[in-house]
Amino acid sequence: MTARNPKGAGRKPAPPNLKKNSVHMKLPQWLIEWTAEQEQSRAVLVEEALKKVHGLKTPAPDYNDVDE
Repeated sequence: MTARNPKGAGRKPAPPNLKKNSVHMKLPQWLIEWTAEQEQSRAVLVEEALKKVHGLKTPAPDYNDVDE
């Protein structure tokens, strides 16, 4: 017999500084249609576009605030 949720199983939580949060935004219909046709999710497309246009870099993970 095996445990249903053994300790340490599953995906580890993201560090707080890299946790994803939902944000509501209004986009023009043509952009909604175009992003829906893409292989990547809308969130990934927006994140990559903002990083490219504004020269942003993903910060290093900060595991100091993660509860174990």
